[in-house]
Amino acid sequence: MRVQLQQLRYFVSVAESGHFTRSAEALGVSQPTLSKQIHTLEATLGAPLFDRSRGGVMLTTAGETLRSIRIGAPGPVTDSGTLEKMIGASGITPEAALESKPELANSWA
Repeated sequence: MRVQLQQLRYFVSVAESGHFTRSAEALGVSQPTLSKQIHTLEATLGAPLFDRSRGGVMLTTAGETLRSIRIGAPGPVTDSGTLEKMIGASGITPEAALESKPELANSWA
C-alpha cells in the first residue's frame, strides 16, 4: 500500500484543527470518508497518528514526526515516491510509536 498525497492533506487538516468533523467540513468530504482515509494512512505507516477522544484529537509521537516531515520539507511534496522516502527516513514504524506509548500495543497489534 502506498501513501497518497490526499491522505496527507487530510492528516494536516485534522492535525491543525484537532477535530475530524471540523476538518471534514473544511475539506468538503464526509466525516466517515475522512476517518477511513486517516485509518488507511495509519495502517500504511504502521502507527497511530492521533490519540482520539470525545473532545478532539491530539498527535501521537508518530503524528508529530509526520507533521515535522511536512514542516521540514524544502518545498511542496508532489509525488508519493518522494513522500515515501521522507517518511521512511523519519523512522515512523510501529516499534517507534509503541516505544513511546506501550499502551497502544494491544489496540494496534
